[in-house]
Amino acid sequence: MVTLVENGNPKAAVVVAPDLDSMDQSVEDLIGVIEKMSGARLPVVEDGTSQHRGPQIHIGNTSGCLRLQKGQNRWADLPVNGYCFSTTLDAGSPHLMITAKTSIGLSHGIYDLLTNELGVIWGMADPIFEEVPQRRTVEIPEINRTEKPAFGFRVFSGCDPDWLRRNRIDNGSRQLPFYGHGHNLYNLLPPSRYGQHAEYYALVDGQRQVPDKGRSYTNPALFDQSRCNSNYD
Repeated sequence: MVTLVENGNPKAAVVVAPDLDSMDQSVEDLIGVIEKMSGARLPVVEDGTSQHRGPQIHIGNTSGCLRLQKGQNRWADLPVNGYCFSTTLDAGSPHLMITAKTSIGLSHGIYDLLTNELGVIWGMADPIFEEVPQRRTVEIPEINRTEKPAFGFRVFSGCDPDWLRRNRIDNGSRQLPFYGHGHNLYNLLPPSRYGQHAEYYALVDGQRQVPDKGRSYTNPALFDQSRCNSNYD
């Protein structure tokens, strides 16, 4: 058990790897939610500085995380948006480690912790739909699991970016392979180059429709050509 807050008093520190500038929002949510929950604000300790004595949450591949895992690179075969949880003891103090290959994975790990372990809900993109359970003592049970999302990435369009991040919806600007699907197909297979292949395009009322920007391609042969042009293999 990792005790983060005990009777309204902070007990754990958050240790952040030095290369995680893009993690500020997720880390701030972690700190802010626990403060809303318990009234206690956990200190953030930069990796490599004087370490907090007591329980710790390590985010990213910190020096302490690498030391405690004894060189076992558990995140090496993770997908872009995957992450690992592990708990261990160091000098008698419990540590929780969230590791991943990318900032997306680490962000998802933080929000997994908040939602699945601590019961926080962001139902819709408005504070009125935020539910943070109230408790004076905040504890995390032992966790040792690896998450590998079944989908390469999950994307909603037009939603509030904070809500998307908190609900582990992938952000296309962050390291996603082949992001720019769907509407981008027009750019991958422009009619100026492939318009002579009428058989590639949709058949509507007996007439082939060479697409304008924003229209869809439906012929399977065109999808094969798309795969070749975009080097998906």
